[in-house]
Amino acid sequence: MASGRPTSEVCPPDSVSVSPPPLKLRVLVVDDNGDAAETLCSLLEMAGHEACAYDGPTALVAYQALRPHVVFLDLGMAQLDGYQVAKRLRSTPDGDSLVIVALTGFGDREHRESVAEYVDYFILKLKRLDLEDLKTILAVAARRLAGSVST
Repeated sequence: MASGRPTSEVCPPDSVSVSPPPLKLRVLVVDDNGDAAETLCSLLEMAGHEACAYDGPTALVAYQALRPHVVFLDLGMAQLDGYQVAKRLRSTPDGDSLVIVALTGFGDREHRESVAEYVDYFILKLKRLDLEDLKTILAVAARRLAGSVST
């Protein structure tokens, strides 16, 4: 990991209690599978967050307007892949405080390493994203946001 950014699967120990994030987060879901993106957005909205979905090319424009705190990003998109989107998002002025979650069907070491410096979490689409995983990611984003607001 060139940047030292921790890349991990979302696997909190059973003894860890994850409380709902105290802040309403803005979440961008980037996926060329519209049904999958809209489903994730619906879950996020039910949890009290603002969420919207875009494909790769429009995500970069949407990012500038929305300024999300969290981005769920499909890596295997056709027009503009998630690797390129993640790299561009990290290079923005707010890129270091952004929580980027890679959603992918590619689980081998090569794919993980190729995106490791740009993402915070790596989740296989073949392994369903459960509610506890989602709560963990959102809690991390809320803490990161709270820390950047207080400084």
